[in-house]
Amino acid sequence: MTSACVVRRIALAAAFTAAALTCAPPASAETTEQEKSQVLSLANPFRSIYSAEPLVWGDALSAGAEQAAKACEEVAPEEGGGQITFWTAGGKDNRTAIKEAFQGWKNERTHYTPENPVFSAAYDGFTQLVWKSSTHINVAVAQCPAGSLASFATTHVVARFSPAGNVKGKFRLNVHVPQDGDAV
Repeated sequence: MTSACVVRRIALAAAFTAAALTCAPPASAETTEQEKSQVLSLANPFRSIYSAEPLVWGDALSAGAEQAAKACEEVAPEEGGGQITFWTAGGKDNRTAIKEAFQGWKNERTHYTPENPVFSAAYDGFTQLVWKSSTHINVAVAQCPAGSLASFATTHVVARFSPAGNVKGKFRLNVHVPQDGDAV
């Protein structure tokens, strides 16, 4: 078995457990050019539906995103914070974790009500993602041990935006209704 492989014990019943072998490369907080391209291709078409200009990669946000991902701590969503997080079961490669994170943030749109444009942790990922005045993004991914974010190992995705979104009193100006009805 190579070091890139991880053995996970899966409880099948109270009487026994089985081992499953996963050979996916471990996630790293250092973002590759391919992952940067993936982030922008997941974010920008979705933003355009909400009349927001395309984001560009923000190298200046890298240290903060990497530090937050590697900290493996759940940070409460903060109004005006410019950071959104997502975590899933551990052992996932960066590209899979990034795809899942963006789908989760996009799905939060069902909880947002344009008639009541205020901050809520129920949809802060969505509103930050489409926040019109945000121009830069940086994403980092890290593997976190059991007991940090959950009782099991997790893959932690952190996205940082600049200028920060989710600013009190600015929702109506920055989170527009979709141009085509409901965005996917």
